[in-house]
Amino acid sequence: MNDPNPYSPSDSASHRSLPGRPTTVMQLVAIGRFITYALTSGVLVMSIVLFVITRQNAARVGIDAVILIGVGIMVGIGCLIASFVVPGTLRTAAIERYRTALGDSNSLAKIGSTIAVDQPLECEPLRLAQAYTNSTLVGQAILEGGSMTNLLLMLVDGSVVVHLTIAGVMMSVLWSRKPSIDRWIAWTLEN
Repeated sequence: MNDPNPYSPSDSASHRSLPGRPTTVMQLVAIGRFITYALTSGVLVMSIVLFVITRQNAARVGIDAVILIGVGIMVGIGCLIASFVVPGTLRTAAIERYRTALGDSNSLAKIGSTIAVDQPLECEPLRLAQAYTNSTLVGQAILEGGSMTNLLLMLVDGSVVVHLTIAGVMMSVLWSRKPSIDRWIAWTLEN
């Protein structure tokens, strides 16, 4: 009764019994892939809409366009770097929490080699799998934000090629980092 968060499950049995919550690695990966598709399709639709709007307006050339191109490039580089650093930091923190909770420094490799991805997980391995999926999605959201920023800059300055290229590179990286069972197992075996 003294649990500070009344919505958090206190043990693995109650965690599994909550309706609508994923309890297997396969379910978590499926949700992550669905969100990846949603992020990608949102940027794709916005790029088409903003491309059409930009093409209808006369191209604006001048110092403002050069500054906004520079801003777009810096946003793109910053988002690409952050999309690799932030998920790694989140995963490291999740590993430390997991190892602290179980008190076993080698237990992470045991998870990747022994878990059936279609079977319900116990509470701590499930939290670790959720942390992995969430960190992947955070990295993808950073890339999606950088892509959308460049698409909006394209609308403002009319530099279609530069901003679409930057957004396209970020979306390619986002797409290449879709959650998968194989990546999750490889990550657990590496750590």
